[in-house]
Amino acid sequence: MITGSDQFAASSEDYTVSTAAQRIKGSGFDDGDVCLIYRAANTSLNHLGITWRTSGSTPSGPLADEYTPLPIGVRAGAAPDAAFVTFACSGVQDFLSSEPRYVTVGVEPKGPLEDPRGNEKVLRDAYATVAHSFSLALAKELGCKDNGGLKSKPTLTPVKAAPSPSKGTQGDRQ
Repeated sequence: MITGSDQFAASSEDYTVSTAAQRIKGSGFDDGDVCLIYRAANTSLNHLGITWRTSGSTPSGPLADEYTPLPIGVRAGAAPDAAFVTFACSGVQDFLSSEPRYVTVGVEPKGPLEDPRGNEKVLRDAYATVAHSFSLALAKELGCKDNGGLKSKPTLTPVKAAPSPSKGTQGDRQ
């Protein structure tokens, strides 16, 4: 749905879930790329970027206005042009501490987008599904206890958020 194609070109061998997991295990708190998704056909969308970042604390604060909060992992949000899922990863012997490491997987296009009007919910759900899929794969590859609390399928019904006194900012996107 996101790319308008069901065929994709292979990305580099350096960008895999397995490679991302090894980098996460070997780093303190960092960020990097999981992979890039390219359409096989020449189109206006260059590619989708799937990224990761780690933190030692639970993300907090309001989401940016364009994000719909979803009940996936510790924190998740989706928009018609991006999504992220944060999960708590514990029980991994390769981590330097026994505290959970919070891993956020994000997906967003790298290039121009087609106008989403009329398809906002479908695109939001598609981005959320991609972010969830990569999060679950990464949690399994890392060996997180209980797959980081991620279910086998994403719950795409939005969370009813309490009104907040301030609006989220670009820095709060994830």
